[in-house]
Amino acid sequence: MKAKPDEPLATQGEWTYEIKFDGYRCIAVKEAGKVKLYSRNKNVLNSRYPNVVEALSRFTDDFAIDGELVALDEKGRPSFQILQNSQSRPLDVFFYAFDLLNRDGEELIAKPIEERRAQLEDLLGTAGDPIRLSPLLEAPAGQVLDAVRKLGLEGVVGKRAGSSYEPGERSGAWFKLRTNAEQEFVIGGYKPGTYGFDSLLVGVFDQKRFNFVARVKNGFVPRLREEIFAHFERLETDKCPFVNLPEKKGGHRMDKEKMAEVIWVKPKVLCELAFNERTVHGHLRHSRFLRLRDDARLKRR
Repeated sequence: MKAKPDEPLATQGEWTYEIKFDGYRCIAVKEAGKVKLYSRNKNVLNSRYPNVVEALSRFTDDFAIDGELVALDEKGRPSFQILQNSQSRPLDVFFYAFDLLNRDGEELIAKPIEERRAQLEDLLGTAGDPIRLSPLLEAPAGQVLDAVRKLGLEGVVGKRAGSSYEPGERSGAWFKLRTNAEQEFVIGGYKPGTYGFDSLLVGVFDQKRFNFVARVKNGFVPRLREEIFAHFERLETDKCPFVNLPEKKGGHRMDKEKMAEVIWVKPKVLCELAFNERTVHGHLRHSRFLRLRDDARLKRR
């Protein structure tokens, strides 16, 4: 079941709210004593998260549980970057369970969400880490969003009381609201550093003119830096691709002295950033790298 994106927190009717986890969506299935973890694309993830497989194998019931595989940073916050940092070796993560679709052969998707939640709580009982029940946020909608934003979490998921589980659908019975804006940008340069670079310079195309909008330093882990840096090998150029540089004023100043530290690349690599807001000059405040967008096509407007 899918959530409608970027919907405002509902205040009409009865809703429950949960944290929007920054991880991998996963359906955990246990049948005839064997557990399989399925991604949204139906890939089996067992080899990457053996700690979750082992923990779920200890339950006596068969089941199909909808949840999220999550890695936590040093402050206990979900971190997609840490999760991405281990593509080639097993990584200890947490499985946050939030819905129960089947229990011992009984199909539950037509049952109201309250009943599915009650059965999920009964199934998990006092299960310890790495299995966790996704907590319900018991507060009015406005307070929920404020609390999630202050904690630096990605967002909120709302679920309508009495709703059934609709596989593959985005009916509006679930919605998600991010605390930060997210958008695609194009990389135009980098400042060299450990694991290839210290920061990235990104921009957007407007009327086919490539404008600098941010220098990004946050959201990277070593493996991710190496993966990104590998894209630059054949793209380096002597010419700055940004039409609005150098900049001599403002908090995002990129003058000739700072530009001398930058290695320029042809603007062909797409990435996705989160940020709080834009300045009046179009620059990003508090930007954070999320992911490369190898699956998207570059559009020059």
